[in-house]
Amino acid sequence: MQIDSSQGAEKGWINVNFPGLNGTLHLSYKPVDDHLNAYITDSRELVYKHTVKAQGIEETPFIERDQHRFGMIYDLKGDVASAVQFFVTDSTEHFLRGSLYFNCRPNRDSLNPVIEFIRTDIIHLIETTQWKY
Repeated sequence: MQIDSSQGAEKGWINVNFPGLNGTLHLSYKPVDDHLNAYITDSRELVYKHTVKAQGIEETPFIERDQHRFGMIYDLKGDVASAVQFFVTDSTEHFLRGSLYFNCRPNRDSLNPVIEFIRTDIIHLIETTQWKY
């Protein structure tokens, strides 16, 4: 893990690097501050920018009211730059967005085993997210 130091990076942005898999999970955290709808809209727009290359986008919503976790996982099909994106929020104070990218030419057939491997970790990350108040 490392703090995102790229140009335009904001406080709360972290990269989880997978050097052996040549990939990075980019995470961005923002306090909601009455901007939840804008953050959800931005997340969706960032996903759907990939429609030029995507053969499809599967949306999987999740709701865990007792844990204050709500969100969406986007699985992008085909040879896209980012095969998995997601957001998770408590809907009042916290918003976390993630996108998985690989440092190579996107070839879904070759990357699929690695994508599925990391997707399992992403699901675990979402299911174990706990908010501090």
